[in-house]
Formats: sequence, C-alpha cells, structure tokens
Amino acid sequence: MSAIRELRHRLPAEIGTWLRPFDEDLATAWRSCPRADWLVHIALQLGVGRTTVVHATAELVSAAVASRRVPDLRVNRALVITLKWLSGRALGSEAWAAGFSATDIADGLSDQRDAAAARAAGCLAFACDDDADPGFYAHRAYAAAAAAHATVALDAVDDAADRVRSFVPLHLVLDRVADWEPPSRRERIPTPIEPTPNPFYR
Repeated sequence: MSAIRELRHRLPAEIGTWLRPFDEDLATAWRSCPRADWLVHIALQLGVGRTTVVHATAELVSAAVASRRVPDLRVNRALVITLKWLSGRALGSEAWAAGFSATDIADGLSDQRDAAAARAAGCLAFACDDDADPGFYAHRAYAAAAAAHATVALDAVDDAADRVRSFVPLHLVLDRVADWEPPSRRERIPTPIEPTPNPFYR
C-alpha cells in the first residue's frame, strides 16, 4: 500500500473520502483543501512537528479569540500559555490546566461563535503535549479540533485554511511524505471500533 493510500486510511473517513480523487497527488490536494482542520489532520498523521502544527493553529486561534473578544480572561490565558509552551517557557501540564478552564468557560457562553473561540483556545492548549505517543497524538488531534472551532468563531472557512497553509508550507508536507514509513500491519495499533470520545467537538 502506498504512503498516500495508507494516509487516507488513517485519516477521519470524511477526509479520506475527499482525498480519494487526488490519487497520489497530495500537493494538489494540500493546495486546494477547503478546511483548516483537515489540513491539520493531514499534517498530524504525516508527523509534521508538534510545535509547527501548534504554531500554525495558534495563529488561527489567536485571530478567532481576538475577533470575538470573549470577556473571560481565562480564554486568553489558555492562548498565552500555549505561546509560552511553544517557546519552551511553560509545561504541558500548565497548558492542560489552562485548557480545562477555557473549555469550562465555553460551556457557559450563549453565543455560538464566542463559545467556539473559547473551545478553540482550550483545544489548542490540550495540543501542548510533548509526551504523548505519536499515534495517540495524531488520533486525538486536539490541534485539528482547535482549528475547527476557530473556523466557526471566525466564520471564514477559506481564510482559515489559508492561514494554516501559510505556516505549514507544502514543501514541509511533501518532505514528510517522502520520509513517512507507515508501520507494518503487524505493528499497527488496531483502529478502535468506536472513535475515542472527543468532548471538544460540539
């Protein structure tokens, strides 16, 4: 099985189906992908560096939070802690604590886009994880969840995808494809019957 076909099997079904007509032409798919969260899922499955993915998503989430001006400072704190984690000045545990606070705030917001901005900040903070197994990290895809929520908050699908592409250049993605070695069937972690619950997609 080729790397691209294997990639399609590892992505959420909706993305894998969308990718199928592109066959082996991931470059065209990357350039034309309509959704930021799909781009992040692809990058995560290919093993693009976590800081690169989080940085790209942070730019999108920052725009979402700024556009909504959620009154509770704990949402901004989740974003600030994420930026500190990116520069090595905060631990993943600090980011997770801030992420839980931000998602708690989201549950109390009546405006859908305000709540999406808060959830985006929370999910982004959960993506600050140096220790998770690569397969688990890609499967949980907190950065992709953050991108999805940020897109809702911004109400700008095309702009959101372009923001991600500007921070994860095509050559980096293609380099990862060239280096990517999917595990053998014997080594592969079985796909769960039901996806791991993700309370941050709402």
